[in-house]
Amino acid sequence: LCIGCRKCEEACNRRNNLPKPELPFTDKTPFREKRRPSVGAYTVVNQYPGSPSADQRQVKDTFCKVQCMHCLKPACVSACIVGALVKAADGSVIYNPDICIGCRYCMLACPFEIPAYEYNEPLKPRITKCEFCTDQAKKTGANPACAAACPTEALLFGNRSRLLELARRRLE
Repeated sequence: LCIGCRKCEEACNRRNNLPKPELPFTDKTPFREKRRPSVGAYTVVNQYPGSPSADQRQVKDTFCKVQCMHCLKPACVSACIVGALVKAADGSVIYNPDICIGCRYCMLACPFEIPAYEYNEPLKPRITKCEFCTDQAKKTGANPACAAACPTEALLFGNRSRLLELARRRLE
């Protein structure tokens, strides 16, 4: 369902007060190379040649959003020796920079290469990643801007069992 509009990237950028990219979000040239989340972009969309499935042969390219998967059993959380990464009750994987020691084990453990490290912050570097737009200071739960911004509902947020049910219906 993803059409490569990059509205999820823009919404994430705005919600997390990230630096504006060199090129506007309407520009499609970033698709020329494979990207991964970074300190300045918690979510990115990549383009791949070919249709996403045999049923969609008319589709020329496949677009795929890359961000933290907020895994059911996150490797980054299990690798964190001080508990700076935790799996919250709402399903989000949250980072606490106040207790992080900067070992970056989470970066090594994540099979999706998601956590990024602020190498340009020598005094207080931290890990950055998608946190489902959870505001820890205000004690608000997950409220992902990317899902709210998606015009095709390629991104959805909600109860896991309901989302799995919808996924099964879509696959049928």
